[in-house]
Amino acid sequence: MQLTDKEIVEFQRIYEKEFGVKISKQDALEQGTKLLVLMKAIYQPIPSQGHKIPQKSSPKQ
Repeated sequence: MQLTDKEIVEFQRIYEKEFGVKISKQDALEQGTKLLVLMKAIYQPIPSQGHKIPQKSSPKQ
């Protein structure tokens, strides 16, 4: 995955806003890429066929 210069600058802006720390373009590239890899690994769409979303069971009385 490759981030564009515009995306790197945006990541730097968001990082500074959230953490109050300025980071270099190299650090932003590395951290932004790691974030994208993580999101790709954990974010999976819910299949529309063959799988049901589990329902919460009501407490037995």
